[in-house]
Amino acid sequence: RAAVAIAAKNARMAWAVLHYGDTFKPEQAEPTGA
Repeated sequence: RAAVAIAAKNARMAWAVLHYGDTFKPEQAEPTGA
């Protein structure tokens, strides 16, 4: 289950990078849920 959470997190981060660009910061995105 932890692996699933990590995979989902990585996928979300990758999508955010593609959507927002290199300005995206995981540290800021995690709390917002974006």
